[in-house]
Amino acid sequence: MEEIIDFILQVEELKKEKRKGWTLRGIKTPESVADHSFMVAFITLILAENSKKKLNKQKILELAIIHDIAESICGDITPYDKKAKQKKQIEDSAMQKLTENISPKLKKKILTLWNEYEEGKTKEAKFVKEIDRLEVFFQAYKYEKQNKGEKNLFDNFPLWKSQIKQKETKDIYNELTKKRKQA
Repeated sequence: MEEIIDFILQVEELKKEKRKGWTLRGIKTPESVADHSFMVAFITLILAENSKKKLNKQKILELAIIHDIAESICGDITPYDKKAKQKKQIEDSAMQKLTENISPKLKKKILTLWNEYEEGKTKEAKFVKEIDRLEVFFQAYKYEKQNKGEKNLFDNFPLWKSQIKQKETKDIYNELTKKRKQA
């Protein structure tokens, strides 16, 4: 039981870990990784309900919840970070450390989900990865509104935009872009 408590307490550190991409863009009080992860899970749930794809809903929610937990140990590594080239290795190591004291059964489940998300080969992992990218644009929209349009944050993520390819996520992105222009 103590191992589970320690595991949960470590993952709870995501509440303190600020999303560095936003601090780099001058946001004074950026969302935490936990804030981001919650919204990814929430958007996943909402879009899955309207999806025409046959997705395993439990799996996509599990992937959404697990996708950033390594950052509770290694922090949020952005593409501009000195460690960016080693991100996969750093996060894999963090996942091993994070799960080292939990039961083998739970460790296997979490690492299997983690690897599925990271590899992005299943339809569920692809779906959640796109929502992970899409959520950034929702947050950019919110920060732009908070800054009364003084910051153009939407256009700072061309790589993320190029990774939004599925109809459901593309449609949401396009509608959010229209809403942004109307605001």
